[in-house]
Amino acid sequence: MYELVGQKLGALPEESYTNKAIENGILREAEAREMYSRDVKPVVQVGFCIHDEGYGASPDGLVEEYGLVEIKCPILSTHIEYLIKQKLPTDYVQQVQGQLLVTGRKYNDFISYYPGLKPLVVRCYRDEVFISRLRAELLKFIKELEELTERLR
Repeated sequence: MYELVGQKLGALPEESYTNKAIENGILREAEAREMYSRDVKPVVQVGFCIHDEGYGASPDGLVEEYGLVEIKCPILSTHIEYLIKQKLPTDYVQQVQGQLLVTGRKYNDFISYYPGLKPLVVRCYRDEVFISRLRAELLKFIKELEELTERLR
């Protein structure tokens, strides 16, 4: 929140941390998107999506009229773990459901991709109870963000 307050007050965002694994993941995302587009359904890339209520998300692509994709290209051991468990990793529930909240879409296909191995594709549908709670928290966050920004103006 404090970072966003600073940006709203005119400060430039700071550079974020990167390493080889992160850089590889970014490069492989295009491969994963192409694989999904070829084997499942075409994906259209999209930028940051903003909801009318002021919060937003950046899904990795739109699928037809009702779907999204969220692509992860983890290190080998993590991808193997995801393949074994065959479910949406807990770390990504908020992101996947948040994207559904922001876009109003019906499903989000979570993709874990590692070159040379089969991908994991987990279809996640809207969890309206979770989305309702997330929306309430986001609205509280936005209100507090606005209050802090005004206090420092």
